[in-house]
Amino acid sequence: MNPRGTRTLRAARRFTPAAMALATVALVGPGTVRGADDSPSPRTSPIDPTTLEERSPAGPVIRGDLLAADFDDSTFPPAGWTYAPSAPAPHRWARTTESWNVYSGDGAAVIRWTDTASPDEWLLTPPLDLTGAPAGTTLSFWYRTDPFWFTQGSNAFAANVSTNGGGTWAALFSIHDVTETGWAWRNVVVDLASLLDQSAVILRFRYWGNSAADVALDEIRVGTPDVAPPANDDCAGALAGGFRFGPAVATVVVNGDTRFATHDYTLGASGCTGAIQTGRDVVWVVEVPAAHRFSAVLDPSGDWLGTLFLIEDCANPAATCVAGDRGFSGTATVEIANETAATREYRLVVTGDGTDAGEFALTATVEPGVAVETLGFGALKSMHRGAPR
Repeated sequence: MNPRGTRTLRAARRFTPAAMALATVALVGPGTVRGADDSPSPRTSPIDPTTLEERSPAGPVIRGDLLAADFDDSTFPPAGWTYAPSAPAPHRWARTTESWNVYSGDGAAVIRWTDTASPDEWLLTPPLDLTGAPAGTTLSFWYRTDPFWFTQGSNAFAANVSTNGGGTWAALFSIHDVTETGWAWRNVVVDLASLLDQSAVILRFRYWGNSAADVALDEIRVGTPDVAPPANDDCAGALAGGFRFGPAVATVVVNGDTRFATHDYTLGASGCTGAIQTGRDVVWVVEVPAAHRFSAVLDPSGDWLGTLFLIEDCANPAATCVAGDRGFSGTATVEIANETAATREYRLVVTGDGTDAGEFALTATVEPGVAVETLGFGALKSMHRGAPR
């Protein structure tokens, strides 16, 4: 619910890879920026913030595949979370249903400021196993406060991460890095790429110090951005969307991204790539005219292992894979020559090794390349009969 009592409807913003390029991205909105002569805002969350209340531009909507906490349930902290309050109420994390302190849904977490106690309040998530998480796994949360009050003295609101059971903590977000002031809901998005080899990731939402301001916390998500799969996510989409190489002779370079594709086409260990393929994949239709050759080179961007393979039947990829390559050298290459007298059609699949996924450049070439004398007598006869007179 927003401060005026109506449900907040958030428009999904399409994810762009650039938005995830930084280790920590704090997305803050226009807010109210205060000059030296301006009166300070209240430390207590305004009930009717009017001109002070603005919402930041939303980052990518995160699906919450690995963690989702919206505090709508009356149980606090949520199941699996850990919280041992050290300060007296209400200067500790607690659930609220106050509409002005809830970003969406029916509840949020809130902590109230104090100048008489010195709270150091840790709200901890359950341990998260990120070892099988896909590229693009992200932390997202919304918070509401006025960062102005956190510039005074030793106080802060921060998000941290531990991979050793809470023995040590690393920073993911600090309100000290937010230069804008004014009461507002702000969205924080953090790329967790550096943690995808960790099996016990704990996230901490920490509030400490006195003479700061109230903080509300809502919509905590860990997962992948809720982005529609690419149009050529499968064979049907490639065909319908015109994702095609050939039959015209040409060299074409296209850019793509497998991070938000689904897995559709599985190969076995004895298949044409020499390994089991179960990664996210995108597809192109390939038409190779008679006596022509097709080749493709996959150049992944970043640290992921790309794989290419050509199949004849999308319904049976393992049995109809005719060429494949895992890009151990940095790029993956496939090539096939059409030595028949008719145009041959294939499906080119771009995927990653295991759970690997990412952006890529793909160079595809259709060119004359099969000498006529290599064709059999039957193919030559067919070509002769089909030649224009």
